Amino acid sequence: MFENITEVIGFDLGHGETALAQIYVDDLDQKSEPDLIEIFGREKNIITAIGYHPRKGILIGRAAITIPGVEESHITFKKKPSSDPNYRRVMSDYIRTIYNTQIEQARIQENKSFFIVGCPSEWTRDPVIVDAYEKLFSDAGIPRVKVVAESRAAYINAVEKGILNIAESRNSLIVIDIGSSTTDITFIDRDKNSIPIDVGRELGAALIEKAIFQQVLRNDRDKIELNNILDTYPHLKNRCELACRDVKEKYFSAPGNYYEPGEYVKQTEEFQGRYFTAKVDRVVMNEILDTPIVDLGGGLQTWPSAFRGELERLKYELGLRLKTGNSDDFSGAILLTGGASRMNFVREICQEVFPQASVKLDSAPEFCIARGLARWGRVEINTSQFSKDVEIFCSSNIRPRVAEQIDPLYDAISVVLADKIIGIIKHKFDSWKSRGYHTINSMRTAIDKEIEDLLIEKTSISYSRKKLNQCWIDLIKSLVMILNH
Repeated sequence: MFENITEVIGFDLGHGETALAQIYVDDLDQKSEPDLIEIFGREKNIITAIGYHPRKGILIGRAAITIPGVEESHITFKKKPSSDPNYRRVMSDYIRTIYNTQIEQARIQENKSFFIVGCPSEWTRDPVIVDAYEKLFSDAGIPRVKVVAESRAAYINAVEKGILNIAESRNSLIVIDIGSSTTDITFIDRDKNSIPIDVGRELGAALIEKAIFQQVLRNDRDKIELNNILDTYPHLKNRCELACRDVKEKYFSAPGNYYEPGEYVKQTEEFQGRYFTAKVDRVVMNEILDTPIVDLGGGLQTWPSAFRGELERLKYELGLRLKTGNSDDFSGAILLTGGASRMNFVREICQEVFPQASVKLDSAPEFCIARGLARWGRVEINTSQFSKDVEIFCSSNIRPRVAEQIDPLYDAISVVLADKIIGIIKHKFDSWKSRGYHTINSMRTAIDKEIEDLLIEKTSISYSRKKLNQCWIDLIKSLVMILNH
């Protein structure tokens, strides 16, 4: 699978944004940062959006929403694979356009790239979902692709980048990936081979920007007319929601010092000379955060309280896993990923629920999944090559030396077994002669049973140890000489 592969591409197709990262297989510096690939223009991450233009064809990213004349557009369309033809069309067109653009602009090598695609940890519980998602990418034209959990990518990126120190990387870890549509929380035990705890819910940061959007509509003096326009032209609604996302991200980049006049959608023919202006300040944002906007099946909650509830749910499950009844003493690290993890209250709630934990945030959380995916792929390729090299080495060097020692081993074992078997037969024969067995058949059955017990008896190993020791010593010395060379 990895023949001629020279580079790994981490493909982070998020509900809100998409990023690509590239790393070379022969880069021996594990701390080297995977390079971010420009996807569209000079953008190193783009909003997950696709538009269909009658003359320009398929557009992706911000252009799919903002360029005039777009007749159909879609945003935040990532979800579990389904048979819905519209979903498959949009996903395939989006993936294919990104891939072909990179090939055409020579940013990646078509036949020498291995793509690692991320998915929510909760999806990996069902191999059918993973296989179906992987097939979406291969059907879109990517020849070599593998899907892995985003939480594992975040973990390996944090370790190789040094965000987690040695002690933290060996301890248990909680990865919290806050995206536009979901919040995925994964507990990775100290024993990295154990089954992780995944808590994935429909708790995305897009709910906040949608709340901003609704507030603008409520406060518009001609809200009925504006609603009619947006219902008639759905692509304009996407453009307005994008403006709300922009203003939300600007606010949380500096909530204490935020001051912006707002984001607006410019005059268009469809808007009939109107403007859609999205504005927030501290008062407006606090009002939105104090308003129930999240429904996780138990009634409406505010976004912060719903997030706290998910952490409390993990804390309860973690207590069951650790058999302590609670996990107040959890002293591992909490790794925050995803651009929405910059929201200031997220870190505060994590520290309140897990007071003994150290909370870690990447300096560029919107890119850590893409970079982690690229790192993961390089590790997998190098591990595979190492295993192949070991197999070749063993076949060409160790196997012949072991074969040379087989005859002495057989001789040593056969002498031990022959002496024991002869002793069993003689003892049973003497017992038959003294009427211990009434028939020859009963004596034969007893002999068969005792020989069988001998062959599986653990004490036979210790019995023959002295005679076998020298054979083992000779073999080990031979192998050590090979390894030293």
